[in-house]
Amino acid sequence: MVSGIAIILCSAASYHRKRKQINRQTFQASTRLIRFLTLTLLVIGLALAILLYVLLFPAP
Repeated sequence: MVSGIAIILCSAASYHRKRKQINRQTFQASTRLIRFLTLTLLVIGLALAILLYVLLFPAP
């Protein structure tokens, strides 16, 4: 839940910053946010996959 809130806040800040840059015609694409979101979603996905595996195949 915390990472979801962080993603929303980072995305909103990024949107407003990019909008100003586009209006001033000084926009330069950044990949930092994309990398952060990709890694965050990858970690969450792996954690959920492990949790699902543990729940479906409990140790004897």
